[in-house]
Amino acid sequence: MWPRGAVIVNVKDYISSGSNTVQLQVTDSYGNSRVKNFTITVVELTLVSSFDDSTIQTGVLVFPYTPYGAVSKTVHFILDGTEMETVTTSVSARQQTYIIPQQSHGPHTLRVYFESTVNGNTVRSNELYYEIIWYRISENTPIIASSYNQFTVMQFTTVNNPIHGLHAQCPDE
Repeated sequence: MWPRGAVIVNVKDYISSGSNTVQLQVTDSYGNSRVKNFTITVVELTLVSSFDDSTIQTGVLVFPYTPYGAVSKTVHFILDGTEMETVTTSVSARQQTYIIPQQSHGPHTLRVYFESTVNGNTVRSNELYYEIIWYRISENTPIIASSYNQFTVMQFTTVNNPIHGLHAQCPDE
C-alpha cells in the first residue's frame, strides 16, 4: 500500500524505444477505482562519426556522420564557432557525409549535433567535438591541437589529453 497524497513513480526502467502504454489504476479507501492509460513515446537520439581527427587535412574534408533516431533531424555543423549550414534528414542508422571546404593553415574546431521536434518539444542529440589540423605545404608554422573538451575535472584525477600536431620543416632547416 502506498501512502496517500502525491506519489511519484519513475517508469523509465520499464519502457523502451518507441510507443509505450502505461496504465495507472487508483483505488480509494472505499474501494472505488479509476484506470487511466497514458501513451509515452521514447525517441533515442544519437550522433556518431568514424572521423579520425588525428589525420592531417590538406584539402576538402569529407566528414562522415551517422544520426540515429526515427524522427526528422536538423544536423548543425559549426566550424570555429560559426554555423556553416544545417542539413535536414529523416535517415537513421545510415552513414551520411558532409563536405567541408579546405580551411586555412592551422587548427580548426568542429562541433556537430542535431535537433528534432518531438511532440512540440525541441530535443538535442549528443554533440561531437573535434580539433582538426589543416595543413598547407606553403606554410611552416607549427600546429598543435587537442580534441579534449572536458572543462571540469575532479581534483587529483588523471586525465588523458590527446594532443596531435604538425611541425613543417623549413627548406633552410
